[in-house]
Amino acid sequence: MSWDISIKLEHCRECLRPAETISVGNTTYNNSAIFNELGCHPASYEGLHAREVSLMARNALERAQDPLVYVKLHSLRPETGWGGIESSLQFLTKLRENCELYPKGILEVS
Repeated sequence: MSWDISIKLEHCRECLRPAETISVGNTTYNNSAIFNELGCHPASYEGLHAREVSLMARNALERAQDPLVYVKLHSLRPETGWGGIESSLQFLTKLRENCELYPKGILEVS
């Protein structure tokens, strides 16, 4: 199972952009412990503005750079082999990038 994350954009009257939903991607539930350790769990994104989630993702990525934290995150690799620190950091990077592109968007989690 996984969380599917998207950013919902309202119609912009100024630039005439239509309402749309941008797919950020998904990440496996198996990475829950890693996201919890980084303080950036996907279940907490629902309804937040992308600018808020961008900051959360940025802080999580910075925290993961600490060698002691990285070792801890590596130890949280799921026993199933699905997921792990690498896929979690890739997801957070993609999330941060998309949220920075669409800061007024609202996150949806399914």
